Amino acid sequence: MIEPVKPSRTFEARLEIGADSLDALTCRLRNILIELERGGELPMPYNSVSGGYDSGSVVQIIHNPQIDHDSYFEAVDVYLGRTGETRAA
Repeated sequence: MIEPVKPSRTFEARLEIGADSLDALTCRLRNILIELERGGELPMPYNSVSGGYDSGSVVQIIHNPQIDHDSYFEAVDVYLGRTGETRAA
């Protein structure tokens, strides 16, 4: 049997973070958010690799402009085998 394709959103991020402590992990997450907020218009796909004394990360953001809110939920319905009144919202 062929498995259905997992639905995806317009923007998706994949993060891989390693840290020596919880504080270092939260600091790295905070820094990633700051980088993204300051980034303005990011090139797509966006890739970032960072390493330091107590943490490191790999960030990838992909953009698929063909997917909108409605088409995402249509794909969710197909993925879950839903029809009609059981539609996701």
